[in-house]
Amino acid sequence: MRKQESRSVLIFGGAGFIGSNLAHALLTRSDAKVHVFDNLTRAGVHHNLEWLRQAAGNSGRLQVTVGDVRDARQVEKAVAHAQEIYHLAAQVAVTTSVADPRLDFDVNLAGTFNVLEAARRCGHKPFVLYTSTNKVYGELGLGMPVVTGKRYTGRQAVSESQALDFHSPYGCSKGAADQYVRDFGRIYGLPTVVLRMSCVAGPRQFGTEDQGWVAHFVYSALQEQPVVIYGDGRQVRDVLYISDLLRAFDFVRQNLDVTRTEVYNLGGGPENATSLLELMDEIELLTGRRLKCVYAPPRPGDQLVYLTDTAKIQNHTGWKRQVGLRQTIQHLQDFWERNYRVLALPRKAHAPAIGPFALATEFSGGGMKFALVNPNWDFKGSTYFGCREPHVPLELLFAADQLRAAGHDALLIDAQTDNLALEEAKRKMNSFLPDFLVMPTAPSYLFWRCPPPELRVPMEWLAGLKSKAITVAIGPHPSATPVATMRKTNCDVALCGEP
Repeated sequence: MRKQESRSVLIFGGAGFIGSNLAHALLTRSDAKVHVFDNLTRAGVHHNLEWLRQAAGNSGRLQVTVGDVRDARQVEKAVAHAQEIYHLAAQVAVTTSVADPRLDFDVNLAGTFNVLEAARRCGHKPFVLYTSTNKVYGELGLGMPVVTGKRYTGRQAVSESQALDFHSPYGCSKGAADQYVRDFGRIYGLPTVVLRMSCVAGPRQFGTEDQGWVAHFVYSALQEQPVVIYGDGRQVRDVLYISDLLRAFDFVRQNLDVTRTEVYNLGGGPENATSLLELMDEIELLTGRRLKCVYAPPRPGDQLVYLTDTAKIQNHTGWKRQVGLRQTIQHLQDFWERNYRVLALPRKAHAPAIGPFALATEFSGGGMKFALVNPNWDFKGSTYFGCREPHVPLELLFAADQLRAAGHDALLIDAQTDNLALEEAKRKMNSFLPDFLVMPTAPSYLFWRCPPPELRVPMEWLAGLKSKAITVAIGPHPSATPVATMRKTNCDVALCGEP
């Protein structure tokens, strides 16, 4: 990425794998001001943010907003002064879209519409790049491929002339969104570009079986953990390394006279393709670890072969892939060896436990709404140590002051002192519409030796107050047993340490 004049760049999904790599490249190789907008619900994002904060130092060039693309008001505020918008925020799993199509629609299609509408209304026509997916082509309608050894063969690389055939809720939401992006460019004059991407891999990727499968395979082999293979393992994908993707971002932006309102297929191409079984062999060759696996039936919407024809983007911009599959695996292994303590945690959709309670001051930009809820501790079935007098946990009082000082809005609901039932507390919270729900796991800082069933009350209250807000558990249990606390309470974030 070339050194250039100061730019104002907004990255939706900027704390994720691709977004954090893009933000880091901009912070270290340009003078750009970088605005990361992310709801922080995916695994690894807090570690990515810390990486970005270290890169930004005291430059004042990094702004972070905790927000959701489903919130049109937040999106419009973020877009107001952006010259470039990279819309990477998404629900990324076909399996999730099948299980919860409403969520998939709201995030991928309605969220993209919010971004486009904000870009249209802001008045200065920012550059908008949208990352779509090869899933918009569905099963491709090319018939059954041929089995050759450990892979399927007999398929040509897919160009942009391939007919759309969404074939899953995820394909529908991403495909409809990429058509909106293109037409907002054509109708309203926005400089938009759509990239329909195949598999992307590289450092800062906290891969799971639903997304980031190459990283998932590498990390699982290094941890000696088995993976599930859906189907026979001969499915073929081409793989693109993250630095090559970022170069493509830069190439299409710098060639807008040709690329505006265009759609490009982007991937590693046939020369950088592998089947699942072949990847297992390559990982063993490079790491000395044989990946164990179990087999399961194929999943709906899974393409047997997908290879990307990148001729169009090459012809329009001069971009070419530079990093091969073996180098990609080696980079992932290096990243794992430097960060194995983090990557060894269960990689799931939730964010993992994070360090001392700094939520109030961690993010610049302000404007977030926090509901700080002290449950009504009835002590039924529990033998808590300490005083049973009504007592607001000090961390909530400290947090409220810090949040307000940082420009956020804080609502303290003290159900214990006010003797509120769960439904009464829920009415208060719902009228406030918080972005975060923060709850202690013990009645006060005095009550931290709590034998079972010590988490009964926070479990009941977090379940009863469930909303679109990100749920945060604080206090002694996240500090002592963060993973167990997240599992038992089903919270999104567990904060370790005292305020």
